[in-house]
Amino acid sequence: MSNRPGTRSAGRPSAAATEGNPPGNVTNTVTLTQEQFRQLLEAASGNRVPTAPMANNNAPAFSLSPALVNMNAPIDFSTSEGTKLNKEAIKSLPLKFDVESRSINTFNEVLLDRCSTTGWNNHMADILTIPTSTGDRNLIRDFGRITMEEVRNHCNTHINQQTRQAQHQYQMYQCLMNSD
Repeated sequence: MSNRPGTRSAGRPSAAATEGNPPGNVTNTVTLTQEQFRQLLEAASGNRVPTAPMANNNAPAFSLSPALVNMNAPIDFSTSEGTKLNKEAIKSLPLKFDVESRSINTFNEVLLDRCSTTGWNNHMADILTIPTSTGDRNLIRDFGRITMEEVRNHCNTHINQQTRQAQHQYQMYQCLMNSD
């Protein structure tokens, strides 16, 4: 039998633990350290939100695609991982663009899928959002509403820079050239 008040050895609450609770509700005993209790009180009083436990530095970075990990940094092509990311990004799309207007929507959807897996449209390294005189436009979805000058102006912000956007731009170019 446990010597903690309010519990029994079978894990069922004693009468003292359920007193004042509606039938079916169970009160469990929770053990807190003094620091955890202090943080809980501060959070309840609105003074401070408890901080999450320190992350395990060896834990893998979560991402939906390998290319989406660490979007703030350029891809290191001197590594095996960087080379694999690039190879995957520039490979030919499964649908060839035949320059026919009836197939452009399908081709654009396939291209948008590639954009999602490579991070070309990720907010941290986006090359598809083009600032225009009427607001931001997506290069693929809104291609008919963007002037060549607006596209050039946007490209000039990252051409010849050592950024993920410059790498993305070149990858997309290679992907499209491989998909002809």
